[in-house]
Amino acid sequence: MNQDNNDFNLRVIPALLDEMLFWNRQLDEHARLIRSGVDLGEDNVFREADQYVVMYDQLLTQLQSTELNANPSMVIYLLNRTRMLAAGLREFKIKVAQGIAECRIKAMIPADLVDHIRRELDFFIGNLNAVTNGPIPTWEDLGLDHIQQNVSLVPRMLLGEIENRIVCQVSLEEMLFWTHISGDHANLLASYFKPNIQAQFTQETSQFGAEFDRLHQQTFQLRNQRGNLAGIMQSAAELNQCWLNYLLELGRLLASCRIPGQGINLWPALVTHIYREQEYFQSVLMILLPKAQMENC
Repeated sequence: MNQDNNDFNLRVIPALLDEMLFWNRQLDEHARLIRSGVDLGEDNVFREADQYVVMYDQLLTQLQSTELNANPSMVIYLLNRTRMLAAGLREFKIKVAQGIAECRIKAMIPADLVDHIRRELDFFIGNLNAVTNGPIPTWEDLGLDHIQQNVSLVPRMLLGEIENRIVCQVSLEEMLFWTHISGDHANLLASYFKPNIQAQFTQETSQFGAEFDRLHQQTFQLRNQRGNLAGIMQSAAELNQCWLNYLLELGRLLASCRIPGQGINLWPALVTHIYREQEYFQSVLMILLPKAQMENC
């Protein structure tokens, strides 16, 4: 969507930049994940993923300019550039996920993982569009439920401004999205550890996955009724902090080759990638939790 400076709400620029700086880095790594995760003979998929890596590297270089806050026209340009790249990457992810699921594309990454990173992309673009009059993803798009209701997305830097009953709706949807994403993260890591020698790590990450899945189910049960959402959010904040601590230590073990067996069957950078997203979730919880408690969500 193209806008001129007269139509652009300057108040949301910091929030847009926060989302774009964080999520475009994640999307860059999504493209790298696909590039590294397909079979050696999948030249077309490799090349297309590599093209996205190059384009996202260029976009991130522009986003990291120190002059952006004082240059709304550049922010608008980068917003439109972000949307254009994301639209293409979204279709690419859908194509790759379908190809892997139907055995037309050979890969070591599962189709479910590619769909997972597609949902993250939809969440990001939805946050941008929520404050720039763009299309909003549905519950089905984000994997919250099989309904076409739009999600009440808010960039995290603007979450502090919401009030009254919208707090409960936003909190519910953020919890549904992030507990699902977090469960995926933990269960994904559990599948990559070496048998026997790293069985302890498999058990520990599987337990985190089960706990996030449990919180997701508890939250899901509240979608059509009142309940103790704030209490579930408190549990999520405590669990996620433990998960962050675990990921930090796992990253240190991998970086220093001190994990049993001296290696793992996944990219160490993926642990850092997941850590950043869990930090994002924690920041959202820290903003929304006191509001949810005040509103008796």
